[in-house]
Amino acid sequence: MPIFYFLIILFAIIAIAGSIISYRVYKYVTLPTFVKNVREIKKEIKSGKSISEDHLYQVKEVFVGEIVRDKWSTIGLSLGDILGIEVKKSKKLLKSKRIKKEKIHDLKPLGLLLMKWDERIGAELLVKYPSDITVSDKTMIQIYSTHEYSGERGIINLTFGSMNILSYYSGPDLGYYLILLLSLDDDPDLYEGAMPNIVQIILKNLEDDVYLQMIPSLFQRLSVYPSLTDEQSLIFSYHEDTKRMIINILRDYGVITKSELIIWVREKELEGIIDLEAILANLIKTELIKVSSVKGIPSELIFLTRDIFMLRVPPNKLFKDPVSHGLPPQFVKEYQDEIQKFFNEYHPTEEDNLRVIDSLIDPEVYETLRLIRTTIMTMKDFEKLKTKGVSDIYGVLKKLWDTNMIKILKDANNIEYYTLLTDFYIDLIFPKYLLNIIKVINDQKSKSDKVLIQYLNILEETYFNVKSEK
Repeated sequence: MPIFYFLIILFAIIAIAGSIISYRVYKYVTLPTFVKNVREIKKEIKSGKSISEDHLYQVKEVFVGEIVRDKWSTIGLSLGDILGIEVKKSKKLLKSKRIKKEKIHDLKPLGLLLMKWDERIGAELLVKYPSDITVSDKTMIQIYSTHEYSGERGIINLTFGSMNILSYYSGPDLGYYLILLLSLDDDPDLYEGAMPNIVQIILKNLEDDVYLQMIPSLFQRLSVYPSLTDEQSLIFSYHEDTKRMIINILRDYGVITKSELIIWVREKELEGIIDLEAILANLIKTELIKVSSVKGIPSELIFLTRDIFMLRVPPNKLFKDPVSHGLPPQFVKEYQDEIQKFFNEYHPTEEDNLRVIDSLIDPEVYETLRLIRTTIMTMKDFEKLKTKGVSDIYGVLKKLWDTNMIKILKDANNIEYYTLLTDFYIDLIFPKYLLNIIKVINDQKSKSDKVLIQYLNILEETYFNVKSEK
């Protein structure tokens, strides 16, 4: 071969190899730090080494503190003191954007029924709401027959006459049917996510017919479900006992098998009351968990992929300029002092968060909070909330008062001004600190290397999904 052509081919090979190497170096350099850490941890696990501390992240409290630290600057307090941690000015954090979008759904359910089938007398209607709603025996038998065909707990949709019907069967062990009646224009699929939890609440309160007094509020909760804001959806999810307990287990262990979760449910004596598959499906839909299989593991694995964090935060806009939001000037100092006093003594706890969530689960309370976040109200101003479905304003204000969400200031003419003392922040985050849990699992050898590798792959995939959403 002539030397000239040999050199051309040689230079071409070198150029191509150099381009490939340069591209790979560029791709690695531009990889997010989290992804680099995940891939290094995978190498360490595969080689049997201990996971290096250099690839880990700060604990959850510090991670959360860095996300919300700016919310305390307005009132001149240090979030580090409130959380009992050192919060640094860190680099840009990856977190889900807090969305406050409205979901428009003007239709309302027609009614709610609870039925139990008795082999001797047939369909036994235990409760109907509202009381004037009517459903024929033929319809009840059709609902029973459709569920009986599968024989399993779950949801069915039927169209009968002038109604759409959504029915949830608790299963043959208990034999209850929760039936939601809808207009033909309404979409039953929009309500499915709420039905298992409503059934669970009823079944837990069967003794002494306690559930009967809960039916109006449960019906209202179902009615607003299709139009929940993203913030409300998180509140509803965390309010459900079983979902919250699953999240807490995964916070400690990162990953568990479905068979382990079933054993835990039995130990809590919840079997038969809860629909575990429906709960897991909802947690998957909200992207809090992922369910996956690993070769050699007989049971499916449940992985935590996102986390929920929540705490009280100062009402910064109202604090900065309360007068333009409706507060008389003579109350400005007192109002600002009350906010600072509260947060000087505030330390977030799970118990306090649940107190707030227990009140905000009420749609009327949440609707009132949304308004009082934007303006300082008098009792006369609350009249406009009637158009938003708030009928019991005194009951709503009592709940907000009992949870220290509002402060009432009264002038010389006995006019009361309802001000927001504390706001509440709840959001989804991508939990980089789960790498710390993986290190603990690896050190203890409580899960196989295959499981940890799969978890790291899932976290990497979820990270890129979160980043693309942002």
